[in-house]
Amino acid sequence: MKIYFQHADGRIKTRELVDLEGPPGFGAEVPPPAGFTRITAEEGERLIAEHAAARRRQLDRARADRDVVRLRAYEQLVSLGLDDDLAAFLAGGGPR
Repeated sequence: MKIYFQHADGRIKTRELVDLEGPPGFGAEVPPPAGFTRITAEEGERLIAEHAAARRRQLDRARADRDVVRLRAYEQLVSLGLDDDLAAFLAGGGPR
């Protein structure tokens, strides 16, 4: 049984109870961590999925920005007369 908690700042914590043989209502008395409130499993899973999707978008933007910087560095090095392979090595990558 997994229990979900949310902090006011959006953080999510989970607690997993491994004794599935407990009496009815088992786990209902698990107190939330300091500053957290208990939320439903559905809400917890939804919020975790949203956070993961936002993190993937953030990483995709960072990778795209990194690629632009590498390409600009490569182009500048080639314009200075460096060999394509050396420019790609120094810039961390060339055109793809």
